[in-house]
This record gives sequence, C-alpha cells and structure tokens, in this order.
Amino acid sequence: MNEATLLINNEDFIVNFTRSIIINIRQYTESLDDIFQQARMSFLMAIRNFDNTRGNSLQDYSKVYIKRDIFRLLGQINKDKNVMKNFTDTNENYT
Repeated sequence: MNEATLLINNEDFIVNFTRSIIINIRQYTESLDDIFQQARMSFLMAIRNFDNTRGNSLQDYSKVYIKRDIFRLLGQINKDKNVMKNFTDTNENYT
C-alpha cells in the first residue's frame, strides 16, 4: 500500500489516538486543526521509518511519533501564547 492509502485507512486511529492525548487540554481548542494535521504528518513519518520485521504493528509504532510531535506542538503553542500574553499585558499597563 502507498502512504496515502495507509493514511486514509488509519484516519480513525489517528483521530482517536490524538483525542486521547488532548482530551483534558481545553486551552488548545482553537488549535485542534493544527494538532490533528500534526498527528497525520507524524503518522506519515512513522510509515517512512517503519520496519515490519521488528514485530511491532504500524499503529503501535506510530503512537510514539504522534505523541512526541503533538507535545512538541503544544509546547510551541503554549510558548507563543505566553509571548502574546506578556506582550498584551505590557500594552495594557501602558495604556
């Protein structure tokens, strides 16, 4: 199977696994599209690096990629929000 077919066939897995990671993180609701897109890109990277001779399933293998990259993205989003919050706070103090 090619990458596009694998991605389409595993879309439910990707969405459900991603939701399980971010279920309690309500502060990122405006970034859900970005988070799900990152999960799809991470799944594609897992496909490219997957070695089926190691005894793991593709879904189990991809969980590591998806989880790692989602937390990196959430960290970046949080960092950007803090910068904007600090910038806004500074402007509010001077106006």
